[in-house]
Amino acid sequence: MKRKIKLFFDKQNLRRMINQTASYSEIIIAGIMLVGIILLSVRAFSGIVTIITTFFTEDSIPPVSEFLSIVFELVIGIEFIKMLVKRTPASAIEVLLYTIARKLVADHGSMLESLLGVVAIAILFATRKYLNDPEIYNHELEGDYIVNGGTSIQEVNKRLGADFDAAKGNTVAGYLFNYLKKEGVKPSYRLKTTIGDFVFEIYEMDDDLIRHIKITPLK
Repeated sequence: MKRKIKLFFDKQNLRRMINQTASYSEIIIAGIMLVGIILLSVRAFSGIVTIITTFFTEDSIPPVSEFLSIVFELVIGIEFIKMLVKRTPASAIEVLLYTIARKLVADHGSMLESLLGVVAIAILFATRKYLNDPEIYNHELEGDYIVNGGTSIQEVNKRLGADFDAAKGNTVAGYLFNYLKKEGVKPSYRLKTTIGDFVFEIYEMDDDLIRHIKITPLK
């Protein structure tokens, strides 16, 4: 009993539990936000009705800028939800990009503000490309890795201490695709499979292309 209590209050164990609680809290908040965004989408629909009504009944120009502002707010909200769920640096940059784009397109600022906005977007693109889009992103406390599908299998072996055969795929996405093909399984979002001492989960797909893979060592 004393040993169990001691293990429960172990610093590493407490960090893990707090981290898991925070992760579930983020998911709950993301769900609440999703419900709110669905409800607020009614505003976008009403904006379309207003534009159509104004176009056919009045001589004034329909309030397109207001409609764009509403749409951008919804898109930013959706990207923020994705950021809470994915918890990767790239998803945070997406939120900032849409926020600045909304300021440029929907709001009518000065030329200086527009120039600063364009410069900020250029900096964010450069950051995402060269500095903040790591091939392997490690969730240290959760013990899993978010791996870019284009990462070489040699790099994965080096970082994870694995011994995946490079002859079966030059990239981690190619390796997983060939493994699933051999097993007669079609790749799909959130598909999980165990290869050796690791669990592979398709974390993100673009049509049939595997973009990111979640790799978790077996405990």
